[in-house]
Amino acid sequence: MLTKDKLKLSTRFIFIILTTLSCFAFAQPHNKTFYFYQGISFGSEALFNPIRVIINGGFGIMQISNRSNNLNSVDLENGFKNVTYNLSHPFKTISQSGWKKFLTREVISTSTS
Repeated sequence: MLTKDKLKLSTRFIFIILTTLSCFAFAQPHNKTFYFYQGISFGSEALFNPIRVIINGGFGIMQISNRSNNLNSVDLENGFKNVTYNLSHPFKTISQSGWKKFLTREVISTSTS
């Protein structure tokens, strides 16, 4: 079990690693074929890169009003276990909620909002 001090250190370590990785996202490879993201330094690609999207998406959930926005109160260990289990057992996880729900919400989303 992680103590509060170890959790603070691991949270800071993760933040430092992600910040460092986001700096490398601006590095432009040479002579590479791109399909979607081209790494250009203007327009929307100057503001959005793969690392930044992952960080913003991951921490964006903290903006919801019924959750704490204090990073030290987030149970990162349990969250990591949950994500790794769901990614390593996708069919079991989908079957728990139902295939119809998965297909209509994740694959063929028909949301009008």
